[in-house]
Amino acid sequence: MTAEKIRTFITQMSMDASGSAIADDTPLLDSGVMDSMGVLELVTFLESEFGVKVQDEEIVPENFETVVRIAAFVESKKRG
Repeated sequence: MTAEKIRTFITQMSMDASGSAIADDTPLLDSGVMDSMGVLELVTFLESEFGVKVQDEEIVPENFETVVRIAAFVESKKRG
């Protein structure tokens, strides 16, 4: 459920003209689906949608490279 919400948000945010689906393992930063501004928009979404607080030092490619990594990061934040 978490990954699906994240994927939907990223898809809507990126407005990919090709209409191609974003897979769970699509490299969002390397493929150009998201840029630094997109990451900041995503952080705002994650904080409001999932009730987590993302610290500045947590905004690193390891946490935001793919939908799977983002979902795992959110789940770890929710567990405390």
